[in-house]
Amino acid sequence: MNDIPSIRAFRIKKVFDSGKIGLHESTFEVPKGTLVAILGPSGCGKSTLLKALIGDAPATTGTVWLNGLPLNEDNIDYIKTHIGYVPQDDIVHNELTVEGSLKYAAHLRLTEHSLKYRREKVEEVLKTLNIEKIRKERVAKISGGQRKRLAIAIEILTDPSILFLDEPTSPLDPQTIKDFLETLSRLTRKGTTVMMVTHKPEDLNYMDKAIFMAVGGHITYFGDAKGYSDYFKLKNVIEIYSLLDSKEVDFWVHKYKMENPDLMFPETSSPNKHSKKPNFVAQYFWLSSRYFNIKVNDFANFMIMIGQAPVIALLICFIFDSISQVVPFFLSVSAIWFGANNAAREIVSEQKIYKRERMFNLGIFSYIFSKMTVLGVVAIIQSILFTLIISYRYSESYPSYNGPVLNNPWMVVCWMSFLTMVSTLMGLLISSMVNTSEKVMSIIPIVLIPQIMLAGIIVKIKFVFVELLSYLTLSRWGTTGFAKIQEKIAIPKPIIKEGTGKCLPDGNFIPPIPEISQTEDSTSSAIKEISKNFLNSANEYFVPYDHSMYLEIFAITALSLVFFIALYFSMQSKDSISIRN
Repeated sequence: MNDIPSIRAFRIKKVFDSGKIGLHESTFEVPKGTLVAILGPSGCGKSTLLKALIGDAPATTGTVWLNGLPLNEDNIDYIKTHIGYVPQDDIVHNELTVEGSLKYAAHLRLTEHSLKYRREKVEEVLKTLNIEKIRKERVAKISGGQRKRLAIAIEILTDPSILFLDEPTSPLDPQTIKDFLETLSRLTRKGTTVMMVTHKPEDLNYMDKAIFMAVGGHITYFGDAKGYSDYFKLKNVIEIYSLLDSKEVDFWVHKYKMENPDLMFPETSSPNKHSKKPNFVAQYFWLSSRYFNIKVNDFANFMIMIGQAPVIALLICFIFDSISQVVPFFLSVSAIWFGANNAAREIVSEQKIYKRERMFNLGIFSYIFSKMTVLGVVAIIQSILFTLIISYRYSESYPSYNGPVLNNPWMVVCWMSFLTMVSTLMGLLISSMVNTSEKVMSIIPIVLIPQIMLAGIIVKIKFVFVELLSYLTLSRWGTTGFAKIQEKIAIPKPIIKEGTGKCLPDGNFIPPIPEISQTEDSTSSAIKEISKNFLNSANEYFVPYDHSMYLEIFAITALSLVFFIALYFSMQSKDSISIRN
């Protein structure tokens, strides 16, 4: 295997969905242990070529071989664990420390090795990338160059045979670039093949080979990193960029094709290889631990998230003198808000990290369940705080309170936690379907406002179609569930007092006008009062379930399964090539 080139590309071509050609047919091979730069003017397809080689945005036609294996669905499970990839954007969590980032990456990627080996590997890459001095620093506080070193450190934990980098030197100062490229040179001397996209001509001083691309996605040069000036008859790389973005491009495209006829690569005789499936329990544990640390380290945001519950609970206590039929409704809406708001940004905010880890060995189930575990703990804390405040306000212990007390507070906690966790799944689904946090904030009202309108409290449901729509909302079932737990609610009872007449100066007499006041000294069945806002036909159908919560539990469980299945397929749709875990 040592004589097989690390990278082989045969007539690879990338056509985007719009019909635009991002990469024209290209054929080349890169020997093992080579440091290669991909250069060219903006929009020439440098990143398109790189992503085609790793399968992030696979070539439309042609074949890529990595270490002698064709890059396809049969081999991707094996290949993905033997290559490293650092995209242009940061793929590290700002809330973790440098050492913590490496430790969690080691636990997630080196599951087949012992804990001792993982610790030793972390120490090794800290030294190799010269980031030992900042090991205790949070990622958010380190420089751009140090972040790039950390990103590469994470990738070389697994000793990849090929390392792909997309513009790694773009945010770096000259001295940092020098140290960084010398680090890459040391990696290639150890046998790692490194291919990097760059737009900085000075990077060529450290390269073994170079690929120059022209606007339109054409390769116009592939050869020795020092031989480009003789080929283009220009010494200044900037002038070459201008040349490759001019009307003379066709000449250089034709010249390259004439001097570099397609190589005839023999078909690989290597059998299809598959890596072992990741250990679900181990991944789930370390993902949950990492996510918990991320939340706790962002302490201010974590406290704001927890603090939502007591703030909203206090508002309910101040506004409503007793438990009327709107209180179960606001309990339900609050639970839905907590869950959706807690989760709505959790996937979209780390989509680049997810995609890279998924390209390696991340399992979708372990990822989803880790999110649900941590956010589930948050949901339980919120529910307990919320219920403690509500139960005290509407209890006999509260001064001068004589209305219905909050019934079965622990059942309220359980129901609110369940409803919040299902809403968390809904929030994660929304987060997985968009690509920016701004879009999340635009979608959240579209999802939550119908929950308010269709619960049957704000407006009486009068039409069958609207009634059917309400069955698809968490608020409908959450509200009736809280009503069944509460059992009794306060009903305003009108009191009519006989007024007194009045004699006018002119001798006329104004007859007495009855005075009507309201008092909340009457109680009624919570579920029956709320059911008055639904269609009569619906109430008749659900009569057998008036005194149990089986229907609400079934409905919300069914909705949670819909959310979970949709979330799974939404996460899976982010894969460029089919991954089997």
